[in-house]
Amino acid sequence: MHYGIPYVLIGGTRFYERKEIKDILSYVRLTVNPNDEVAIGRAQKIGKGRYKKLLDLVESLHKEGTLLSTERLIERILEATDYLSLYDPDDAEDGPRLENIKELRSVAQQFTDVNSFLEQVALVESEYSENERHKKGSHGVKMMTMHQAKGLEFPFVFIVGLEEGILPHSRSIFDKQELEEERRLLYVGVTRAKHKLFLTYAERRRMFGRGGYTQVSRFIQDKVPGHVGSLDNDMF
Repeated sequence: MHYGIPYVLIGGTRFYERKEIKDILSYVRLTVNPNDEVAIGRAQKIGKGRYKKLLDLVESLHKEGTLLSTERLIERILEATDYLSLYDPDDAEDGPRLENIKELRSVAQQFTDVNSFLEQVALVESEYSENERHKKGSHGVKMMTMHQAKGLEFPFVFIVGLEEGILPHSRSIFDKQELEEERRLLYVGVTRAKHKLFLTYAERRRMFGRGGYTQVSRFIQDKVPGHVGSLDNDMF
C-alpha cells in the first residue's frame, strides 16, 4: 500500500474486514463521534453490560477532555469492555483473533492522533476497494498464506517471515508433531516456485506492539525433502 504496488489477496479475509478488528474500530469511532449510527449498531452487539461500560467510557473521555494516544485509547476500550475475555487464547480460532488485536495495537502506535489513525484505516479500505472494483489487483502481486498456495505454481515466489515464532509458529516450537507440520507447510511453499524462490527474514521486527531482534528460522538450515543440502544452498 505504501509504495502503491498493485496486489490481490487470495483466499483470505483482509485485516480490516476481520470481525474483531471491525469491532474495536467501531468502539474507537464511538469515542470520536458518539452519534455514529454504524458504530453504535455494531457496538450494541457486544452485549448490554459491555455496551453500557463502553458508553460510560465515551462519556468519561468527553468530560475529561484528555487527548489519549491511539494505542492508549484502544487499551482503555479493551479494559472497559473486557473484550479480550471473549476469546480463548488456546482455541484454534480465537488465538489468531487475539493476535490480530495485538497487531492492531502495533499499527496504532504509529498514530498519536486517533483521527489520523481512522483516516489511514479509511484510506487503506478505500484503496483496496478501488483496486477490486477495477480489477487492478488481478495483475499485481498475489498474496496468500501457504495453506492457500497448495496446488498453485508461480514463476517467482517470496516466502517472508522465516523467523522463530513466525515459521515455525510460536505455538508449534515445543510440540514435535506440530513442528513437523510447520516444516511440511514450508515445503509446500518452497515447491510453489517454478523458476526462483526467495526466502526472507527480518533482523528486527515490530509485532504485537513489541519491537526487537529476531532469530532466523531453524528451517533455513534444515534439509529439505528431495533435495541435497540446506534451503539456503540449493533452492535459489
